[in-house]
Amino acid sequence: MRSFLIGLFLLIATVCVGQTNGYPKKIVIGTDTVVALTIAQVREVNQTYVDLDQCKEERDTLKSIVNVHEQKDVVQEQQVKTLQESILLRDSLVQEKEVQIGEYKDLIKKRERKIKVLRVKNFVLGIGIIGTTTFAIIKSL
Repeated sequence: MRSFLIGLFLLIATVCVGQTNGYPKKIVIGTDTVVALTIAQVREVNQTYVDLDQCKEERDTLKSIVNVHEQKDVVQEQQVKTLQESILLRDSLVQEKEVQIGEYKDLIKKRERKIKVLRVKNFVLGIGIIGTTTFAIIKSL
């Protein structure tokens, strides 16, 4: 309440400095003091209070917007952290799969060598069978 009265006093003093017609006037009635203002001064004081209320509303609105953005920042930071953890997990899975791919490539190479060896063995065996059969047929004739 005291700050309100000080603010009102400062506002009235500011308005008073700009006036040259003798208003505001200080009127003392017994032990009470009253300040007499012109209608224009009263309107100016009232407009100042209206402006002050609008500024307070704007301040409150801006504070709530800032709070919303701060909450949004916290959520986004959590999302970033979760995504970073997900990336690390996926990177480790990729590394595991690359190791598996390397192992499968080695296995494929070994099997391809075995297939080549078996083809050669089958070819030699086939020629041996044909040769033996041919030799047996020629000998039996």
